[in-house]
This record gives sequence, C-alpha cells and structure tokens, in this order.
Amino acid sequence: MKLPDLLDGERIGNAFEWMNVRRPELLELFRRNMFGPLPPRPDSLAFEELERSREALNHHAERRQIRIHCSMRSGKTHSFDLLLYLPANASGPIPVFLGLNGLGNQTCTHEKEILVTPWKINLGGLYPTHIADESTRGIREDFWCVKQILERGYGFASLHSSSIFPDRPGGASESILCLFELSDPVPGAISAWAWGLSRALDCLESLPEVNAGRVGVIGHSRLGKTALWAGANDPRFAFAISNNSGCCGAALARHRQGEDLESIMAYFPFWFTEKLHVYRNREDSLPMDQHELIALMAPRPVYIASATEDLHADPEGEFLAARHAIPAYRLFGCSDFPPEIMPPSDASYGTDIAYHLRTGPHDMTPRDWKFFLDFADRICGKQAKQVYWSREIRDYHAWRRKENP
Repeated sequence: MKLPDLLDGERIGNAFEWMNVRRPELLELFRRNMFGPLPPRPDSLAFEELERSREALNHHAERRQIRIHCSMRSGKTHSFDLLLYLPANASGPIPVFLGLNGLGNQTCTHEKEILVTPWKINLGGLYPTHIADESTRGIREDFWCVKQILERGYGFASLHSSSIFPDRPGGASESILCLFELSDPVPGAISAWAWGLSRALDCLESLPEVNAGRVGVIGHSRLGKTALWAGANDPRFAFAISNNSGCCGAALARHRQGEDLESIMAYFPFWFTEKLHVYRNREDSLPMDQHELIALMAPRPVYIASATEDLHADPEGEFLAARHAIPAYRLFGCSDFPPEIMPPSDASYGTDIAYHLRTGPHDMTPRDWKFFLDFADRICGKQAKQVYWSREIRDYHAWRRKENP
C-alpha cells in the first residue's frame, strides 16, 4: 500500500513550512476532491437564550438552550438550537465537548424541558415513529454520557445535524447552503455540518462561563468524519475526537477494508462534493488520503477510536492512518503517539495523537468516554503548545476581532 507522502518528500522540513505551505495544499485537496469548502461565516449572527435552569440533572448542572440565528444581507435566514450543560457551581471557565447529534437534542438526556428538534429522522427500526417526538427523549443518554462528562468537570454542548443539513438525499434545499451563492465545488452535508459546529463555537465564545480555548469537537460515524473536517478547517478547536468514522473519516481509502468509496457514494453521495465520484473503485488515484486529514489537526491533539466488531469502519485502516499522520506532529516537537503495531483492545495509547480499539460494535459507549475524558485531562492540564499560525489563520482571527470587537 503506497500512500501519498504527507510531507511531500523533503520539501516540508519544519512547522513553519507545514502551516504555510503543506497544510493549505492539503486543505484544498480535501475541499476540491472530497468534502467541498465550508461556506463563509454568515453576515450576522445572533444568540437567543430560549431556556435556562440552574437545577438541571438533579441540581448537578446548569442547562441552557440557545437559538443561533444566521442572517444574510440578502434577507435569507436560518436558525438552529444549541443545547449546553455546564457543571453546577463550577469555578472558572469550563472546557467543553461539542458534538453534533443525529437524532435531536432531546435524545441526549431524559430532561423534559429540552425542546424537541422538529425534524423527521430515521431511528433504524428501534422505535415505531420516524418523527422526533416525546418517544425519543433520552434514547441516546448512554451514548453521550452527559452526567459522566459533568462529573469530570467538563461541559457538554450539542446540536442536531439535520437542523444544519437534513441527513437525506435532497436535504440541501432545506439546509444552511441556501443562505449562500455557492460556486464549484459545491459543499456536501459534511462541510455544512462542520460549518454548523463552527457557528456553535462562535456562540460558546460569547459565554464567559466557557473556556473557549479548550473546546474540543467530537463525533461518531458520519459525524466523526465531520469532527475531523471541522477541526481541520477551524483552528479554534483545541482538539478533535473521531469515533468509528471509517471511510472518508479516519480510515485509509487505500487500505480497502470495510466500506469503500464505491459503496459510500452509492448510498450517501450528498455527504460529499460531486468530484468524489471520479474516484469510485479508483482509490489509488486520490491525490490525498485520510492520514493527511488527521494531520491537518497538527499540532492540536487528535483522538481516533475504533471498535473490534466494527469491520465496516476498518479499525486497522483507522489505526494506520493515525500512525501515518505522525510526521506532521513531529515537526512541532510532539512525541506521544500510539505504538507502531495495532495495540491490544480496551486501552488508550498516546496524547498528541491518541488511539484505542474498544471491544464491541459500531457505537460510542461509557468505556469510550472514560478514555476520551482521560485524554482531555492530559490536554487541559498542561501548557498549550505554540501553534505556528499561517497567514490565512492570522488574517481570519484579525477579521473576527474587527467584525466582533
């Protein structure tokens, strides 16, 4: 298996060259050939607090529900709701895990005050309805482990992916893409979802209770692909966690195990930009591969998680991609990585790039969250590494300060 050279031979030899030369090149390859670019920031943003309780989860948390209003000078608007939990009686700004949920905010906990996300969803036959209603309240409580997150001193924030881009063919016509006049390559759902995560981070930055410099993005499966892409595009995310993300996520396309480009493009072409069709059954022709997507987080920490029974997502391909991303991290002096060979299951390895293989199926479980929280403790408990910002990133932050003094 011959992979694209992450550092392009001897052309990239230090962190400055990575940030200013190679990183922009790789971002453009993924934008043009796989995901499409993220849309721009809307002309204006407003954050409307819909509900707040300081006695949530039996007095263990503060809960907020915030509606994010996006408006354009053309008069087009789009809104979606952010659910936020912070530990009760916390001292100082709180680091937060931010992730998209696939079934609605009301599925994250059983609290009856959470507004039901008004979208049609597919519950995979687990429940008789395909509508997000009261029967779905709390059905993903063990998936998100909100109480466990809060007990460890972190906040939890989530928004429904389909409120950004409905997760179905034709969803673009009801998505945030309608706000913009888009040119080729047109973004797919994953870029739209990543855009939504950045707008949620905009909102979290406005809250003094949140440590905006310690917000990590997390996702599972298709939304694990999104977490990596969001972290690659938005340097404000302090870390990224991609759980069981497989094809076009953390798994190497050239590894050719589990789901491949042919099958994912047959069922979910709307996740991607149109150009990806060119590479169906032609993975070796891709000008990039997923180790380079992981490396776009460098030097910020990134966590890749697999499961023993999730062969569809290619655990070995995910592990190999994490290993092949290491050269970019070494440019910044990073040194804490997974071992050279596939490690035993049910233990976590590394911090700058972290990896674990959980025993079990395609899921996100309390065992995964134990590893993720230990990882966050290691990150948030030590001095942040210096980041060699590119001109593009510096200009972005200068623009934000000018637009939002």
